[in-house]
Formats: sequence, C-alpha cells, structure tokens
Amino acid sequence: MDSRLNSLRSASRVTEEVVGDLEPEHVVSEGRKRSRLSTTVLGSMLVLIGIVGAVVTTRAATQSVGVIAVTRDLSKGELISNGDLQLIDVPQDSSRHFLSRNQVSDVVGAMVVSEVKAGSPLVPALLVRQPMLDSSMVLVSVPVEMGNFPPMLAAGDDVNVIVSPDATIVDAAPPRIVAERLRVWAVDQEVDGAETTVVTLVGDSEVALAIAGAGSVHLGLVRSLNEG
Repeated sequence: MDSRLNSLRSASRVTEEVVGDLEPEHVVSEGRKRSRLSTTVLGSMLVLIGIVGAVVTTRAATQSVGVIAVTRDLSKGELISNGDLQLIDVPQDSSRHFLSRNQVSDVVGAMVVSEVKAGSPLVPALLVRQPMLDSSMVLVSVPVEMGNFPPMLAAGDDVNVIVSPDATIVDAAPPRIVAERLRVWAVDQEVDGAETTVVTLVGDSEVALAIAGAGSVHLGLVRSLNEG
C-alpha cells in the first residue's frame, strides 16, 4: 500500500515538473506568434497606404484642365477672333503655362507675334494687344511697292515713313522722313503677282496728308515685334 502511494506521489511530482517546464515555452511561443501577426498587419497597412497614395497622386497628375487653343493656322501679325478659338484639355500640372478658359476676353482682338499651328494651346508670350486709338490718331492705309519695306514686316512693328515725290515732277523735293516710329497696325497678306502691299499705320492727319501727296512710300523698320 505504501509502495503504491509513493509511486503516485512520484508520478505527480514528475507531472508537475513536466508542466512547469512546458508552460513557459508555450507562453513564449504564443507571444512570438502575436508579435509576428502584429508586424504582418502593420506591414500590410503600410503597403495599403502606399498604394492609396500612389493612386491619389496618379489621379491628380492625370486630371485635365481646359485651356485656349486655336482652330486654324495663324500667321505672324494676325488678329484673333472668336472663331479662331477652341478649348482643349491638357494635364493639370502643365495647364498653368497656357491661357485658361476664363481669359477668352483677353485673347480676342489680340495679335500673334509668331506663327501658330492649328490645335496649339496659347501662351501669353505669343500675344500682344494693339493700343487703343485716341481722338488724335487715325489709321492710315499705305500702298507700298514690293521692295520698299522689309519682307519680315508685321503688325506691331515700328517704322519710319519716307516719302519720295512723283518722278514726273520737275525740281521736286528730295525724299524725306515724314514720320518716325509709327506703329504698324496691319499688313495685308501678300498676293501672288501683286506689285504692292497695303500697310496700315497708326498716325495722325498730317502723316495721312503727307503720304497721300507722295509719289512713293518707303518704310524703314526701326523696331521688330520679335525684338520686344
């Protein structure tokens, strides 16, 4: 009987020792599992945040904004009308370089300083507005023979006006400058076979009379629009 009790007590001590040895490892193992799980969840959240940020950034970059473009090819010196304009979409991050839909009133009536291809968006540097005429100024249209003005002459340029008398007049006065630094308002498109081109200048009545009584007119370029 005593032998059996001693055996049971020994087995109980062994069981307690085994349980005592196993329990800490079990607790450590569970803690490690929880730690790995937390790290995995945190990593997944960071990846998800990165993906969402990339999507938002991509959408912002690909958003488009309407800007003003031309519907046809424009030559240097042409004035822009409503029919020459259209809206096109460009990426939002580059739209700041172009004229927006809210600036149409600033574009209509302006003059292009260089050639513009159809479909091209407009930038402010391409445009210049003609000055308003006061009560003392008039528009003077001058027929100028080919060769009597620079071929690159365009609206917005400044010119000196030189008049020569009619060659049939005996003892006529020599050529003279009747006006300096007059603004060119418009230059008619060159027509094949034409010997003259009509150039419209901003001047006064005295200039108009001097040109009207001249035999021929020469225009000397003193400031080109391209030079600013």
